[in-house]
Amino acid sequence: MRDLVTELRRLSKIATKVRSISLHSCYSHFIQATVVPVTFASSSPNLPTLYAHITTLQPARRKQEYERLQFKLHEHFSDALLHLMDKNQNALTELSIQNCNMDLEMTDLVFGIVRYGSRLETFNYLDNRDNTLSSPDLLSALVAACPNMRQFKGYRLGMDERVILSIAKHWKKLESLSLSFASENSPSTYSQPNLSSQTANMSSQDLKPQVLWKLLTSCTSLQDLEIMDLACFNNHTLAQFVNDMCTEADDKSIKSRFQPYKNAYRSNWYDKPCRQALGPNLRSLRIAKYTTSPITLPGFENILALFPNLKILQYETNYTTFDNLYEGVTTHLFELERQAIEQLFDRRGKVSLHGKWHMPVTTEQRLMAGISSFTH
Repeated sequence: MRDLVTELRRLSKIATKVRSISLHSCYSHFIQATVVPVTFASSSPNLPTLYAHITTLQPARRKQEYERLQFKLHEHFSDALLHLMDKNQNALTELSIQNCNMDLEMTDLVFGIVRYGSRLETFNYLDNRDNTLSSPDLLSALVAACPNMRQFKGYRLGMDERVILSIAKHWKKLESLSLSFASENSPSTYSQPNLSSQTANMSSQDLKPQVLWKLLTSCTSLQDLEIMDLACFNNHTLAQFVNDMCTEADDKSIKSRFQPYKNAYRSNWYDKPCRQALGPNLRSLRIAKYTTSPITLPGFENILALFPNLKILQYETNYTTFDNLYEGVTTHLFELERQAIEQLFDRRGKVSLHGKWHMPVTTEQRLMAGISSFTH
């Protein structure tokens, strides 16, 4: 991290038209190796001292420990990055931070984006092991500050209904988006943050289908969508979306019938309503299901109806997902369902299905299985 700060300072002195900033696999040896004592109000003086990794602490406590240990690289990193973004704010269109272990939640990264990122079109924040974007207020500020956003990918703990509706309203050019409510040990490509430093936030169970409908109908330029363990994205919701889509087409046709002085020979009010697609430009869709209701054959049929131009569909799940949520499911039935879904895509031919049906069991799935067995 010290070398990174040095390079950012050097770059800010010579570069005035930087279009892209990419930080990949950066780390701080101090953060990786530091543990701090943890005390409890009820602990006995005779008990041995317990230690925890510094990144598992709450943000306020982490800040105190960094100050106590005189670790100032977060301040130096913030100053260097903000100076670089300030000098290049008229040219900077892409910011990508991936696989970094620097506890960026302690930096002014979000402030820099809000202050100097008005021209940003791409923001990727993946596998960084922190909760930098853990607040809906921070995400709302970012949406307002970056009206030209096209790609917004990564784990967002602070993503709630208000943020999604704001995205639907203001990011009309959005082409790529990740909706992730996955938990700490989800086997998705996004490394999840530490539970101890998470702020209170809605879960995927709270997101209403109408919010997802609003997003898909508003962001018509969307080409790449990732939906990670979203409860409202299920067979019932997909069927309702198809019904709503056809209903809207019927309503538009009925409204066009009653037009005075219409030439009978040119009138087409009696034609069948045109069926409009929900995601006309969506090309790639990734779905992960571990703790929420899995998509089965009827759901996939509705997906093909909703997204007629879809080219790639990636589906991640495992047998435990079905076993936890449905009674009487056996591995044989699970395999029959998998084969039926794959045969559906083989018959259609237009969409390439990348099915990952045997993903590792997550900690949350084990907890759900334990609670279910205890209840019964």
